Parts: sequence; C-alpha cells; structure tokens
Amino acid sequence: MLSVGLRKAAYLDFPLGDYKDRYERVRKLMEEADIDALFLTNRTNVEYVTGFSTISWRQHDKQFYVVITRNDIDEVVLIVDYVHEGNAENTSWVEDVRLWGKKVQYVDLAIDTIGSLGLEKATIGMELGSNQRVWATPIEFDAIKNGLSEAKIVDASHILNNMQTIKSKLEIERLRKACQITGKSLRDSFECFKEGMSERDFSNIIVQNMLEQGADSPSYGNTDGYLSFKAGRFDQMTPTPVDRKIEKGDFIRFDGGAVYKNYQSDIMRMGL
Repeated sequence: MLSVGLRKAAYLDFPLGDYKDRYERVRKLMEEADIDALFLTNRTNVEYVTGFSTISWRQHDKQFYVVITRNDIDEVVLIVDYVHEGNAENTSWVEDVRLWGKKVQYVDLAIDTIGSLGLEKATIGMELGSNQRVWATPIEFDAIKNGLSEAKIVDASHILNNMQTIKSKLEIERLRKACQITGKSLRDSFECFKEGMSERDFSNIIVQNMLEQGADSPSYGNTDGYLSFKAGRFDQMTPTPVDRKIEKGDFIRFDGGAVYKNYQSDIMRMGL
C-alpha cells in the first residue's frame, strides 16, 4: 500500500497527485522489467520524479541523484550537496534528502544510501541505453559499480523512455502554450523583417518575441538558449546564426521553439 503523505514544498512545480502518479507508473514499469530499484543521475529524470530544481545542473561538478525502489514511495531518496539543501526543501516533495559535501563524497553517499535501503544485491537500473546518459565521469561510474559489486547494474532506458509518455492535464497545457508562443513569435518576427538585417539580428528578434510571449528560453532540440537559423548557406546543417547580412533571394530556415515551464516545442519554418 503506497503512502499518501508527500511533503508539499513551497515551489513544487506540479501538484502532489501528479508526482504520486509518476511514481506509480515507474513502479509498475520496474515490476514488469524485474528491476528492484532505479539509481538516476540525469537532470531530466531526477527533476521529473522529484521536482528538484536548480540551474546548477549546468555545472559539471554538481551531482544530484535519486534512488527509487519499487517497494514504497517513502523509500525515494534525493541526494544533493549542502549548498542545494534549500532547493531540495523548497522544490521537491521527497522527505528523505541526503547531503554530500565537506567530508562526504557524492559517490560514497550514493553507495551508502543504496546499501541502507537493503539493495546491495538488488537489480538496479541506470541510464545506460538509448536517449539516456549517466551524469558521471567514467572514473566515477567505475567507482559506483565497484562499490555495488554484489548488485546487478542493468540498463533502465526502456523504463525511463516510457515513463513520460503519458502526460497529465497540466503537462499538456504547458506543451500547448509552448507551441502557441512559438507560432505567434515566428509570425510576428517575419512581419518585422527588414532588408539589411543579419541572421543574428533576425534570430534575436525571434527570441525577444518568445520571451515577451512568456517563454522561459528558446531551444533547439535539448539545447536550451539556442536556435538554429540560416539564410542561404545550404551547405550547413542546422547552423547557429551569424553576422552575415540576409540578401534578397536568400532562402531562410528556422528550426527550434520556445520553452515554457520546462516544456518545449520544436518546429521548422522556411521563408523566402
């Protein structure tokens, strides 16, 4: 029987019910795959399950982990550093938050946490396959595997790639809003085009319109903050905009979209 009591953080991104649904979906996928626990390190997965949020993910020396068992939602453990304890308190529903830093290393803490949950000899899924990445250096990953030598480390990409396929009502609203922002921003931007603009000028107008419409940032694929844009230059695939002036007769191609509350659209539009 799953616990019904989750901590309501001050800045939780989704309702608690959504996180309960996510855990239950992941738990069922783990049961089907005969996996006892997940040890996740990647931003997309950690944020989706726990709500934990910080832009410090962009720093390669910051490791934030989550351990999920299929036994009970109360056994979910979030691992962050001391500096981000406040982020965990205010953005995540997870009660059990363990801190690394000072004299405690994150790899050691992760291994100790898995051991404290009785998972030393368990089958543990990690982000090893298609569309997934372990947020660790090869040396760190080897240390994790050596520290869990009696456990069976397996690929959990089939679980992680499937866990987000079912969208909640709020997720759908955010996706719809991202698409609306992108469409309107492109229409408004093309109407503002003037002869003599550079690719960079035009791209910046698109970004400005997206932000004014409520976007968090522009995005190309999973590259937040960037758009693909070119005028002419047919020999380049999805280039970033440059200072080249757009000339009469240039074929303009835009690829990317707006990010709205971490949900993004991605479209391609062309003009002459």
